[in-house]
Amino acid sequence: MSFATISSVDQPVLLMDGSKLVTSLANLAGTYNLLRFQKELPKNGGTTATRSSYATMVIDNSGNWYFCKNVNACSSGTATGSGTLNLQSGSTDRFDLVANSITRGTVFVSDNAGSKVLVVGENDAGDPNSTVRGLWIGAPRAAWVANDGSYMLNTTDFGRNAFSMSSNVITASSTITATVDTPLQGFLTAQTSGNDNYIIQTAVGLIVTANNTANNFGAGPGYFSFGVKP
Repeated sequence: MSFATISSVDQPVLLMDGSKLVTSLANLAGTYNLLRFQKELPKNGGTTATRSSYATMVIDNSGNWYFCKNVNACSSGTATGSGTLNLQSGSTDRFDLVANSITRGTVFVSDNAGSKVLVVGENDAGDPNSTVRGLWIGAPRAAWVANDGSYMLNTTDFGRNAFSMSSNVITASSTITATVDTPLQGFLTAQTSGNDNYIIQTAVGLIVTANNTANNFGAGPGYFSFGVKP
């Protein structure tokens, strides 16, 4: 884990091994579970708002993509967003996320011996009234498999949290038993203070959590954290 100081504020950074980044559209293909954190910045003043959500993202061998937010099934006919992925000019491993002819963000996929992690750095100026920036992290959809151990996380509330996992039992300041393969196959759902918190664990030891399924800036603030086994 690392951080960058931006406008005098320490921001968490996700480090990726450049030698593991996918370089072809065909190798991006798959159905991914996503957790997303987004920040809305009004262009003409106003209050910045945040939200988080879960989503399904499907990418085909030609780089066409679509995704569905906060539902447990997704098809191209029910998608809430769609577009194409295009290799950025001058790059071998970063791809533009394009929708309606507007670049919405940059996509990376890390492939470590078949264990993939999808990362999207969102910078979407397509709305005339605001810019949406965010971080999406995903993993290929498959039945959940335990990855026990201790994790250290960076969070959007400028904290660093440590907790341990033993199967679907989470131990931090309290002990929580999460529900497996809910709301999507491959997710865990843990309830704290009446809120649903969604968790992705990957085989390479990355863990991601988010809540606020309303996916509405007015219903925020969204919460997001990501971390690894130290």
